This record gives sequence, C-alpha cells and structure tokens, in this order.
Amino acid sequence: MALQLWDQLSYLDEKAPPYEPVTQDEKKYQGMQWRLIRVTDPQRVLPEAGMPRSAQGRPGSVVVAIGTREVSLYDGPGFELVARTSDGRLVCEMGARMTGWQSVKLTNGHVIVEQASLRGWRIGAFCFNLVVRWAKRHCPDYEVFPIKLLASDANGVNRLRRNAFYEKFGINFTYAVVDGVADAAGESLPVKAESLIELKPADCPNILELDLSHALGAATHWLPQSQKRASDLRKSIVELRDQRARTGRVFLSWIRYLNWPGYFLAFGVGALLMRMWCLR
Repeated sequence: MALQLWDQLSYLDEKAPPYEPVTQDEKKYQGMQWRLIRVTDPQRVLPEAGMPRSAQGRPGSVVVAIGTREVSLYDGPGFELVARTSDGRLVCEMGARMTGWQSVKLTNGHVIVEQASLRGWRIGAFCFNLVVRWAKRHCPDYEVFPIKLLASDANGVNRLRRNAFYEKFGINFTYAVVDGVADAAGESLPVKAESLIELKPADCPNILELDLSHALGAATHWLPQSQKRASDLRKSIVELRDQRARTGRVFLSWIRYLNWPGYFLAFGVGALLMRMWCLR
C-alpha cells in the first residue's frame, strides 16, 4: 500500500481541502483550481500559406497550467486567472470584477501574453474565454466596463490581432485614426455581459485540455502548498515503512525468545524418555 501511494504522489491534490473563495491578501495561488492544456503551434495544426521564416524552429507544443479562483472584494466578487508554463514561466494574468456601478470589468489593466514566442497561439483567447464565462454566469445584467485600446499597442500585426481578439467575444469598438494608422485606438461600445460570445473548442483547435489526473499532478508539483502536502506525505510513508520494518524485527526476535522454553521442554522430555528407555 505504501509503495502504491509513493508511485501516485503526483495525483494527491484530490485530497486537498474543499475550495472556498479567498481574499486578495491570501497567498498568491491559494484556493486556485487548476486545469492543464497542451498548446500546439497553430501553424503546424493549420498550415498557412506564406508562413514566415520566424515561425520555423519554434517549439512544436507547450504545456500550460491555468489556475482560476473567485476572490472577495469590497464591491463584490471577482475572478482571477494565472497561466504558467511547465517550467514556471508566467504566460499571462487576467481578472474580472464587479464594480459599484452595475458594471463588470473584464481586464485588470491589460490583456497580454507575456511570452512573445507564444503570442498568436490562442492561449490568450482560451484564458479570456474563462473570464467571459465567469462574467456571463455571475453578472449577466451588468454592462461591460468600457475597454480602451491605446495607439501605443497598435504596432504592426499586433493592431489587427488585438482588435480581432476582442471582437470575437462580441466586444465592438469605436476606432480612431492616430498618426495615419487606422483603428489604432478605440473605446468599447456598451454591451451587457449576457451578450458576450463564448468561444467553442473548435475556435481553438490547437489547444487540448488534459484530463483531471494530469492537472492534479501539475498542481501537486507546482504549487507550494501542494508541494508541502506531498512532502509531508512522503515523510509519513517513510516513517510508516520504517516503523513496520522495526515492528517486524521486534516481533521476530520475541518469537525466537518465546521458542526457547519450547526447546528446553522438548530437550527435557527427550532426555527423560531416553533415561526411561535406558533403565528398562
């Protein structure tokens, strides 16, 4: 039994305490629920004509852990999301919260994938979709707080990618021309949370959500509180195994000691029978 537990430590997070919303001053990852996704380079899943040379030689896929949780804020519940690669690099942080004006903010100041090599892999869309889902379920009648697009972010292909990103979720903008660049800046039009569009799995064909056991394994290895829990269990298993070994040795030694009277008795009975036989 101990050996079986030892082999399955990567999946022990299912023994964690029940999840409850936590306040912002708690530990950074405490109370998060984790899912694990495998993301493949979209240009390898759906090859596009004229693929730029810069896309060649990139890693074919990456595993990303996404943690989400609800938090209690002074003006209502909120939602937090963090995504990290398997080697611990931050991919993105997103969040949503209700405001005191019957509106819901869908951004925590910015929506960006930190790792430049992973931009365009639809990881941001997958994560923002979870934010949108939370808003639709928790405050469908709330207006989406206006989102402002800055001209400083409208460089090159990023402008088209940024604008299309929000529009696919049903968030449309009034755009402005800045320094001769069309649609460089803008502000979102009024829309209720219930009217936002959730993406379907087919919208992110290069992303595969892994099963629960893999996600629990990732949480066990990556989260500090889970690592401590696993470490404590390892120590308990080692102590139990050593204790059983010591108990077995003590038991066998006592058995040997208890056998000595039997040996003496058998020897005595044998000597008595031999003497009786000799006297005949």
